[in-house]
Amino acid sequence: MKKILFALLLISHAALAQKISIKGKVLDGDDKPLPSATVILLNPTDSSLVNFGASKADGSFELKNVNKAEYMLRITFVGHKTFSYRVVPTADQLVVDIGVAKMEEAKTELDEVVVRGDKAPVEIKGDTIVFNATSFKTKQNDNVEELLKK
Repeated sequence: MKKILFALLLISHAALAQKISIKGKVLDGDDKPLPSATVILLNPTDSSLVNFGASKADGSFELKNVNKAEYMLRITFVGHKTFSYRVVPTADQLVVDIGVAKMEEAKTELDEVVVRGDKAPVEIKGDTIVFNATSFKTKQNDNVEELLKK
C-alpha cells in the first residue's frame, strides 16, 4: 500500500512540475502602464483560447497554472496595435517572463468629412405656410403656380 501511495505522490508531483506561469508588463509608447489590457494565450496550431487575463493598474500581468507548451501570447488595448509574442518555455523553466510589452499607438487618419443638410421643403409658422423653392425641382421659366402644384 505504501508503494502505491508513494508512486501516486511521485506522479502528482511530476504533473505539478509541468505547469508554468507567464508574466510581463504592458506599457504604452511613453512608458506609462496600461491597466486592464487584455492578455490572451492561444494555441499556435489552431489559435484556440488556452487562458486569458488582464493587466493590473501598474501594467503587470501573470497567467498561472498553464501547461508547459509553446503558445502565442496576444495583448490588446483600445487605441493600440495588437502585441504578439511567441512563448517557448525551456525544459527547466517554471516562470516565463516576457519582460516589457510596448504597445504602439494605432493611428487612423480619416479622409475629409462633408456634412450636407437639406432644408425642409414646407414649413408651417403659425397660420402661414412657407415653401422652400430650392427643395423642388423646377424648370428655369416655371411659375409659382407650377411650383405649388409640385
